[in-house]
Order: sequence, then C-alpha cells, then structure tokens
Amino acid sequence: MNKTHLALAAAILIAPMLMAQTFEVASLKPYKDDAAAGGVVMIGGGCRGTDSPAPGSPGGPGVPTTLAFAISVDGRGAPPPNAGRFAGPPATPIGRCRFTRMSLKNLINAAYRLTALGGSLDQMLVGGPSWVGSDTFDLEAKAEDPEHTSQDQLRVMLQNLLAERFKLKFHREKRELPGFDFVVAKGGLKMKVSEGTGAAGGMSMSMRGPGMPMTATSERATIANIITFLSGRLGRAINDKTGLTGTYNFTLNWTPGEGEGAALGGLLLQLPPGAAPRDAAGEPGVSLFTALQEQMGLRLESSKVMLDIFVIDSAEKPLDP
Repeated sequence: MNKTHLALAAAILIAPMLMAQTFEVASLKPYKDDAAAGGVVMIGGGCRGTDSPAPGSPGGPGVPTTLAFAISVDGRGAPPPNAGRFAGPPATPIGRCRFTRMSLKNLINAAYRLTALGGSLDQMLVGGPSWVGSDTFDLEAKAEDPEHTSQDQLRVMLQNLLAERFKLKFHREKRELPGFDFVVAKGGLKMKVSEGTGAAGGMSMSMRGPGMPMTATSERATIANIITFLSGRLGRAINDKTGLTGTYNFTLNWTPGEGEGAALGGLLLQLPPGAAPRDAAGEPGVSLFTALQEQMGLRLESSKVMLDIFVIDSAEKPLDP
C-alpha cells in the first residue's frame, strides 16, 4: 500500500472520531432553586454512550440508589412534610449528557473521571476561583448521532464543551497526599461472600441527618465499589491491599463524624437554610472506622498516596444564554 492509500485509510478511520468532538445541541444554564424541593435537594447526572451500562445497573445512568430521610427542618424534631424516600435523577438517554445542579468541579470529574483514579474529588482537583465548587449549573447535551456515540466520545465532547463555555484551562501534576491503605483486619473478614450471579455493586443508604446514625447496604459489592464509597465519604484516596477479588453482601451501621461527606451514587445532599438534626439520644455512635472493622472485618490505615492531580489554571463563568 502506497503513502496515498495509507493517508486515505487513516483519514477514513479518523473522520468518525473528529465528527464526535462536539455536541449537536448543548444547553448550559445556572441552576435556579426550586422552592418545592422540600427538605432535601439532590444533584446528579451523567453521560450515556452506546457502550455504557444499562440504566439501573451499577455504574450506569439511573443507578438505583435510594435514600431515606428523616431530617428536622424546623429545629423541633419534626421532619419535612415530604420526608420519605427519594430516588436519583432519571436515566440519561443514549448519546446524551444530562446533569442537574452540578458545580464545575463535578462536571470536570464527569468529563475526566478524576475520582476513578482512586482519590476523592477534593484531592484530585485543585485551584481555580472559589465559585468552581459552589456555583451550580444544569447541562443537557445531545450528540449528532446518538445511536452511534460511545461513552468515551461523549466525555471528549464534554471536555471540549467545558473548555469552550467555561474557558477552562488546566495542567496535570503528581503529588503525594494523605490517604489510606485498605486491609483485612486481624480478626478476619466478616462480610458474606455473594451467592449466585447478577450485577455487582448496587448500594443503598439511609440517614437521619448530620451526626445521626446511618446505614449502608450492598449486594454483590466488589472491593472497588466499597473503596469508591469510602473515598467519597472520607475525602481521601485509598489503596487496595486486601487481596480480595470476590463480591460480597454487607450492612454497615455508623454515625458520621465531623467533616464526613454525604455523597453516594452520584447524588449529593444539601440541607436547606435553618435545617437542624434531631437531638441524638443515648451513647455516642460508632465511627465509620470502627464499624468497618467490627462489622465487615476491614481496616483503614493511614498512608501516603501518589496521585495525578488536575490543577485549574483559569476558568470563567459562562455567559447566560
């Protein structure tokens, strides 16, 4: 094959990739508070390509994460009128990205999969003006050919959209940061090995508000699933040194400590102004660290972790449409 034929073949292969660099339609608007949201406001979203997990499966859009709340809004211990069970955002159609009430930090994480590298978002992304983590936006975008657009192509489109609309500029650098080693505790593993077959990693959580008892349950969870959950709550990267390769069922009960995050399954809970937890009764609750060891037979040990950090050099708020 001569050089002309090689060049033509390369152009044919590259053309579909070039076509997939930008969305056909993209809407980006500042989020506006909904007074009807009640005691808890949820955020979330994602991109769904032709090769993405199906809605409702772990890692896919619309992961069946269910949260139960009993949060005091009036300070007297009475739950909000609409207290109950809340589900996550609806499943994203194929060939689209859809996000609700997401900060630029969250959008960058979705586009570059920063936390998939093993750290928490606060560790993996630094720099930029203060609003990148506080101002929130609604984003909905559609690929030109939704039925033939992959997950990776959608992420590239999202990266380009952030560069265009937010004027986002960044660089990468390696840093050694505080984290944890995840090991099996001396008493041995206490989780039950999952039986049968099925999707792995589904997780649900119930809570009563900040400082109140919480419960997380999962069937067929991998160690990677558990590490993702723990890293998000503790804000630290976690090295897997358990040597465990199976899937497990567990129930974890603990009382969150100060500074412990509330992210789960792509959702972030934010209390309304004036919200207060109910009065806690009885003895102090068990910490997440203690609960892991006593209930699951796993232990977190302080360590140093080398991470590839995303550093924002500059960013601008997008102009209102």
